Amino acid sequence: MALVLMLLDHIHYIFDFTGIVPIWFSWLGRISGWLFLFTVVEGFVRTSNRKKYFLRIWLMGAAMGIVNILLSLFLRRGDGFSPIANIMGMFTLLMVLWQGIGWIKQRNLRSIAKGICVLVLPFALYFCFSKLPMSIMPYAYMLEQVFIPLPFLTEGGLPFLLGGLVLYIFHKHRKLQVAIWAMVVLGWNLYIGMAMSIPFGSQWLMLHYEWMVVFAAIP
Repeated sequence: MALVLMLLDHIHYIFDFTGIVPIWFSWLGRISGWLFLFTVVEGFVRTSNRKKYFLRIWLMGAAMGIVNILLSLFLRRGDGFSPIANIMGMFTLLMVLWQGIGWIKQRNLRSIAKGICVLVLPFALYFCFSKLPMSIMPYAYMLEQVFIPLPFLTEGGLPFLLGGLVLYIFHKHRKLQVAIWAMVVLGWNLYIGMAMSIPFGSQWLMLHYEWMVVFAAIP
């Protein structure tokens, strides 16, 4: 289901400029990333080897980062557009945070200290990244996209960070997990829409349809 809906979403994303791809392709595609994330949470919790699981996801994210760079350099559209998508980078980042939470839950001093360090590290690296000289920022961004996914720079952004943490923290309590996740992502999208002064009505369907991610709660 996620694969099919992702394909529809990307068809609209890449070929919307033609004016012939219906917008409901992206309406349906809103839930695909969250379905993938749900399966990654389940895989992370249940795998017998988290290191191998992490490595596989990281390698897929690195490969997607390289593809993004190549598309940007050599296959831009005439209007300058080149697709950028690397949700595997976000999954990689979230697994680091999940592992930190897991260590904190062990409730011994050494594990708690290790968990806190792991939780802080991605945000500290993002802070360091933001202070780099503008002259090298494009090259640093390429390296970030391939090797070290950072908060706020990786596809999915803050909603996926918050939603991914909720899905992991409450994974043992399915109804609570889904309910809190739905409130978080719907609340975030309502806030963004109001912050952008988008009037309720047709514009929420035509322009600000990210709120439709909430329908991922059903499957």
